[in-house]
Amino acid sequence: MKRVILGALLALPLSAMASEDLSYSYLGLGATYADPNGFSGENGYGAEASGAFHDNWHVFGSFQTYEFGDGVGAVDVDQWNIGLGYNVGLTDNMDLVAGVSYERAEVDYNDGIFTGSTGEDGYGVRVGVRNAFNAHFEGAAGLKYTNFDGSNSTSVYVSGQYKFNDTWGITGEVEANDDGHTIFLGPRLSF
Repeated sequence: MKRVILGALLALPLSAMASEDLSYSYLGLGATYADPNGFSGENGYGAEASGAFHDNWHVFGSFQTYEFGDGVGAVDVDQWNIGLGYNVGLTDNMDLVAGVSYERAEVDYNDGIFTGSTGEDGYGVRVGVRNAFNAHFEGAAGLKYTNFDGSNSTSVYVSGQYKFNDTWGITGEVEANDDGHTIFLGPRLSF
């Protein structure tokens, strides 16, 4: 899968223009909800950021934190990533978006007897489409592959943004895989 995505990225024309209706420079904060298998769903918070440094290239990153309980102990999870993205216009309103990222997950646990912490490093590969339906609404959908120390998962994500103007909007995203799902909802500042 990694070779197919990398081959598709290399085959794209590097001079192709991205859609003018889609901003790749933004900051967002929001509430999150995670529902992993084996635990009850819990609320948390998160942040997202992206910065375009060329018509077709941007850097991106995100952070989410949650605290899960199973009736006996507690597990605190912090996840973050930083990556490089490529976007190319497929139509006047739609972009193909792909990226690679460094992924980090840190877990603190207390099961009533043992306490401790652990961290894992990994990488992610994503590919999807992003479309500006009109001046106020855009949506995106795609796949994300994540590998942590040999343990991997493939997620499907769907997101949307309602834009009040060129600067402010409300964004939401759902990401799901075999291990559960997460939801992000909050304001976004585009520039």
